[in-house]
Amino acid sequence: KGCNLIKWLPNSMAIDPMDSLCDAFYDKLVELDMFLLSHTGQEHSLDDADYTVQEYGNPLRFRNALEKGCKIIMAHCASEGSDEDLDAMDTRKPVINSCDLFIRMMREDKYKHLLYGDISAITAFKRVDNLVKVIQCSDIHDRLIYGSDYPVPAINATVWYGRLVSNGLITQAQATLLREIYKFNPLLADFVGKRIMRYTDTDGNVHRFSDKIFQQFPLLCGYNYEKNKVEKKNE
Repeated sequence: KGCNLIKWLPNSMAIDPMDSLCDAFYDKLVELDMFLLSHTGQEHSLDDADYTVQEYGNPLRFRNALEKGCKIIMAHCASEGSDEDLDAMDTRKPVINSCDLFIRMMREDKYKHLLYGDISAITAFKRVDNLVKVIQCSDIHDRLIYGSDYPVPAINATVWYGRLVSNGLITQAQATLLREIYKFNPLLADFVGKRIMRYTDTDGNVHRFSDKIFQQFPLLCGYNYEKNKVEKKNE
């Protein structure tokens, strides 16, 4: 019962995750044991209004929240755009692929029970190159969460099955079937597409999204597996 998650679009809402003004908000999220689901990477909802601050989507800007113990879900795995590498010691920070920054943070042990990502919108045509990266990162799949980013999957202009075919993620026959499913239900097509896609790397290893990614509902609803195990053991 109640709310277990709140969503931000920092780029469009003019929220700088590094700003100390956010500290009290982070503290309250920790107190209530809630997730912050935040857009990461580039965002385009308010481009026409000339209101977007793209640097606020930099995954590294969430380090302060994580250090406070805040549980963060980085939407889309920061799979579009590039950001300054704020971790670099250089005075002039290099600009790095945003998804690479996300993967770097996901692989830091100290964030293992705090930092998550979702795979919503990751099949959009602008994100496919980073989708190829993420599907190969099986070491972080246990902390990825399925999402659709509705209504984006229902906007035909963003769904390029041919791009998935050309990147070796689905076959032409699968693309044909997905187009038929899409006509009936775009959300179902998004789900099926992410379940069936496979990627074969240069060494011949076949990669897929882990089943667990599609089974994270208990996590989002606050179900604690470890606590439940202990309670059952003590019964």
